Amino acid sequence: MITISSALDLSKENKLFWGFLDPTTQIGDLLTIITILITLYSLRNTLNKDRMLREKDQADKVRDGAARMIAKLDRWRELSLAMFPDMDIAFVETSEEMRRMFDSQNARDSLWKKLNAIKSSIFEKVLAEDIETAYADLYGYDPHVREFYEKVLFRLKEEETVMFKKGILCRTQNEILYNHKDIDSFRTNDMRNGLMRHAEDVHSKYKLRLHEIIKPVEALLLELISKSDQELLGQWRPCYENSLEAIPEKNRYAYEEKIIEFLYAY
Repeated sequence: MITISSALDLSKENKLFWGFLDPTTQIGDLLTIITILITLYSLRNTLNKDRMLREKDQADKVRDGAARMIAKLDRWRELSLAMFPDMDIAFVETSEEMRRMFDSQNARDSLWKKLNAIKSSIFEKVLAEDIETAYADLYGYDPHVREFYEKVLFRLKEEETVMFKKGILCRTQNEILYNHKDIDSFRTNDMRNGLMRHAEDVHSKYKLRLHEIIKPVEALLLELISKSDQELLGQWRPCYENSLEAIPEKNRYAYEEKIIEFLYAY
């Protein structure tokens, strides 16, 4: 590539550039050299601008990928929490079935069937929105992001399972089997309100728990977005391990008759 300095050296060797000291130098020769220098300078600026635009485009794609991951994690949280409003209808129907038959085990089984159907519908929505592959736009930038994202999703699903089984199913079972044994004093509103209180308590704890899981992940991705083009395209890469270590682990449960405090219990 011809640079300004090499052009100057070339012009010196040909005695064109310094030839203006010679009265016999033609004006046309000087204009030719000036034109060459201006052309080289413009070419260098154009190449620099093109390089900077390419770097900015590459860096912006990385930032867009990180922003998409944040949006998909927020969407996963939104969908998971969306199952709670749908539970109210199931609670109303269960309390009415209990009033008609006053069979607590049948009422429990019927409610659990409805609740599992609600959870399954949420799972189908998650699959339909491609949340599982939200890392794809960042995979070319850093292949390690796939393992990181899969671990985060696994932790979220793990928490959802814990919340649903140990929180919703266990607590609604206890409400139906043990708090409404007298047929004479049974009121549908009492059962429905009792079931709702359990669901609201689990919801508030679960919402906080999801925030604690997602917060360090969002912090990492926001740090990535804030980096300069040079940093993103250089040696810097996100520290996934620190983010994963900041995510709270799954709660322990009672094994072998050992009583361990559980987040979603009473």
